[in-house]
Amino acid sequence: MAAWICAQSNAMPDLKIKYDLQKINKDDLTSVLIGLWGRKLGSERSKEARSAEWVIAALSDLKGQIQARDLVRFLHEAARGSEPDTYWKDRILVPTAIKGALQVCSTEKINEISIENNELNEIFNKLRDLSQEYRQIPFVRDQTGLTIEQVQTLENNGVAYLEKEEYYIPEIYRAGLGFKLKAGARPRVLALSRKVRK
Repeated sequence: MAAWICAQSNAMPDLKIKYDLQKINKDDLTSVLIGLWGRKLGSERSKEARSAEWVIAALSDLKGQIQARDLVRFLHEAARGSEPDTYWKDRILVPTAIKGALQVCSTEKINEISIENNELNEIFNKLRDLSQEYRQIPFVRDQTGLTIEQVQTLENNGVAYLEKEEYYIPEIYRAGLGFKLKAGARPRVLALSRKVRK
């Protein structure tokens, strides 16, 4: 879908000429999209994550699903944030804008789900009302006031993942719920995604 949007918007007009986007395989598609967001979220020599893999993991719930509206919003926000940047010449979307777009996407996702799903809205309200001390990842259920059933609802909807008696929330939900990472922790965008797929 990202490639189709790039082709239709003329951000990458050659895509329509060179590729049948209905039939292109995953590896070729990943290569094609290097022009959109680079190979990595940094320079080629950096230890940053591979861009395509990071974007998929960041926008996915813990069921591995991405909503089309989240991807469209992400591309819009990342493009807007990339406009003033003149450093990166090899890509349309720059690393800081890619990472920054996730906050807006997450906030809007929480707002939309809160309107569409009453059960999740009630749980989200409980989580957002927690003091910042407890709005941290990973979290323990007892400190949130959530019932076992409510945590199971989060798990069933791809919003939470239990590991060693602590819960993790994927990035597409974390920022919108106002959860921070515990001191010294880095976002486990790819690690969490890989662990859940096993």
